[in-house]
Amino acid sequence: MVLSVDPRLVNDVSIWIKPLKFELSLALHLATLAVLMRYIPADKRFARWLSIVLAVIAVACFSEIAMITLQSLRGVGSHYGGDLRAPHFFATHLMQGVPLVGWLADRRFGASSVWPRRIVWVTAVAGVVLAVVTFAQALAGQPLI
Repeated sequence: MVLSVDPRLVNDVSIWIKPLKFELSLALHLATLAVLMRYIPADKRFARWLSIVLAVIAVACFSEIAMITLQSLRGVGSHYGGDLRAPHFFATHLMQGVPLVGWLADRRFGASSVWPRRIVWVTAVAGVVLAVVTFAQALAGQPLI
């Protein structure tokens, strides 16, 4: 709706395209989490730690959309600094990859094994380090390679 009535552009693109893309991306991400929730055993589905994780995810999603929408209302870009495509790529795929790695490790070693949890932690830490390093590089104006 807003796309048809607000002709403002940032970098030759409608200011409302970025919030729309983020909203669609987060909707897909949250729908994926909702589907994966059915694989969590019923006795753990309402555990306190899971409620905290889901609350953090909800706050992060709301904050990101609010910030991007506010910047669109102002008619400015929502990210500053260097080229953030590489860190964005790593961080986004980390959110998608860690649950997949956990699922595969669980299928391979079984839920009673300690290995799935260890593999997930190593994968998550390595992915976060990669995302933070590439983010720092981008803000310093350094290329990825």
